[in-house]
Amino acid sequence: MTLSAGCGLLLDLDSRDLPTDAGGVSDASSDARAAAVVDGASTDAVVPTGAPFVAGSFTIDTTGYIAGETLGLFALTPDRAIAPGTLLIALVTARVAASVGITGPTDWMIVRREGADDASGAPLSQVVAWHIAGASEPASYDWTFSAGTLVGAVGMLLVVSGADTSSPIEASSGRWTGDAFYFAAPSVDVAASTDVVVGAFGASADARLFGPPALQDLAFISNAAMPCELWVGAALWSAGGPTGEQPATDASGTTNGSSIGQLIVLRSAP
Repeated sequence: MTLSAGCGLLLDLDSRDLPTDAGGVSDASSDARAAAVVDGASTDAVVPTGAPFVAGSFTIDTTGYIAGETLGLFALTPDRAIAPGTLLIALVTARVAASVGITGPTDWMIVRREGADDASGAPLSQVVAWHIAGASEPASYDWTFSAGTLVGAVGMLLVVSGADTSSPIEASSGRWTGDAFYFAAPSVDVAASTDVVVGAFGASADARLFGPPALQDLAFISNAAMPCELWVGAALWSAGGPTGEQPATDASGTTNGSSIGQLIVLRSAP
């Protein structure tokens, strides 16, 4: 658990502290759950804890889960030492409008950001960024919001091996959808059969998201105090070519004011 000066109380989870189901993919009934009190409200974090994604040359594991409310600082803290040359991907979903600044560490590259100032009072933004670990890495990776007010957010890190570290991001797509329980990430083109597609799907809710069937479930995390949630999955796209739209749904069938779907293609190591 982490408490930063000037910030709300943030729940920080290590997936290895939570039970793992036999199949490695959780559903709403089998998710490991944890809760903390954040400014008087309950914040739930749900993290499927199956084995890492392993396919082709790739291994992708998740770490640095965090959910809560903050006045500005949001730290993603890995549960392990990060070896030099490792590809890290940061995923942050926050209840802030598109006009609010989201800033990561100086040596991280933003892949994309989707978001909107939703008229129904459910603003949402989602950021994907990457970084190649150097010889000395910080204990945590700090993200800041320029909102100046309390922000609800969730986030995690992907630890990736097997990617082309000189140019790991081949392509990406993303879309914000308003007032829907079913939404999708736009199609993206995959150049090689050895490349991996990562999907990140967020919404202004905390019930549960089901990601695309084509992607292996990696992790899900939610924040009940200021509702937002993030589902992440991956697949080796052995057919290459366009992925087609990849859908996600709210498990409860609830219409969410804001939802975001993003796809990121990781280029395999030469």
